Amino acid sequence: MDLWVYSRGLTHYDTPMLLQTSGAFTRHADSSHRVSAGSYWDRHSWLKPMARYLALSFLLVGWPDDRGVSWVQAGAVSTVHPLATQAAMEVMKEGGNAVDAAVAAGLTLGVVDGFNSGIGGGCFLLIRTPRGEIVGIDGREAAPATAHQDMYLKNGEADPSLSQSGPLAIAVPGALAAYEWALSRFGKRSLNTLIMPAARIAENGFLIDEGFHSRIRGVVERLREFSEAADIFLDGQHRAHPVGHRLVQSDLAKTYRSIGDKGVEFF
Repeated sequence: MDLWVYSRGLTHYDTPMLLQTSGAFTRHADSSHRVSAGSYWDRHSWLKPMARYLALSFLLVGWPDDRGVSWVQAGAVSTVHPLATQAAMEVMKEGGNAVDAAVAAGLTLGVVDGFNSGIGGGCFLLIRTPRGEIVGIDGREAAPATAHQDMYLKNGEADPSLSQSGPLAIAVPGALAAYEWALSRFGKRSLNTLIMPAARIAENGFLIDEGFHSRIRGVVERLREFSEAADIFLDGQHRAHPVGHRLVQSDLAKTYRSIGDKGVEFF
């Protein structure tokens, strides 16, 4: 029985994630309030053969373990971070399927790869069911209910800064809605179960690697504009934390736990 899952995020820098259990599989990067299946693929039918090709191609790559690839019984997992790979592996070892593992990895990437992934963004999910059906989940962010055509104008002129920073730059997140929809129809685990391990990583912290350090260093000036973000990602001198620093995200851990306890509607 084959179950394929392909998930792609909507950030400028995609984070690849690949899962395969008994033919089950995923690639991830960052999801919407809108969730659709057949209608999406009616509009994007050209993606169907490409998705199958990508799935097979990634499965055959076989990157080394330090690149975040691991094999488990009847399956393989590949993500951009070992902790996300481990989270997916644990789910599969405990009897979960590829959709469960994909969500677990995605939630973990929101902690350890937050500049690419996270519950504040959007994604697409592509699932091939055991019967060979292709299901597309449109997890794009949606505009707020009060959005209007003049919201990015200032004194009658377009102001690019309004769409780049501040509350008007944020759409309604959709990752959790897409994850929950996929789990309810194709998964074996609940979201509140899958989110708790990621909450523990946020709470206990993880070691910053060179890639994470480089990304934070590249946006130091922007982070300095927001004290809450600076307190998390920058040191006392407002510089990027060094490689090897244990990054703790207590507020994110609390948010994850609240979502686990109260459901997606809480967020």
